[in-house]
Amino acid sequence: MKQSHLNHERRKMPRVHADRELRVALVAPPMELTLIELGLGGFSVRSPKALPPETTQMFRFEGVDGSVAQLTVLIRRCDGARGPGYVIGCEFANPTHPAVGRAVGRLMDQITAALSFS
Repeated sequence: MKQSHLNHERRKMPRVHADRELRVALVAPPMELTLIELGLGGFSVRSPKALPPETTQMFRFEGVDGSVAQLTVLIRRCDGARGPGYVIGCEFANPTHPAVGRAVGRLMDQITAALSFS
C-alpha cells in the first residue's frame, strides 16, 4: 500500500492513494469527483471545477459494498496546476466524532482491502 508524501507536512494523519473503487460526489451542486487519496483526517479529489478554500461542503461517498456516507468537509486547498481539472484538499469537519470516525474507518477499510487484493 502506497502512502502519499505529497505535502505531508500539513497533515495530521497519513493518507493512502486510492483508485476508483469508491465513488465520491459533491452533494450540492451535484458533481462526480475522482478520489485521489483518503486518510482518517481528510482526503483529496480531482474536480472538473474549482471549489473555494475555507468553505464547508457536503460530500457523498459510496463504498464498494454499496454503503453510503454523507460527510461534511472543510475545503482546505484548490490547486489547478496538477493536470486536468483541480486537485481539492479536504479535511473532515468533525473527525473525532464517533459517527464520522466509524464512517471514515469503513471507507478506509474498503480502500485498503481493494488495494491489497486487486
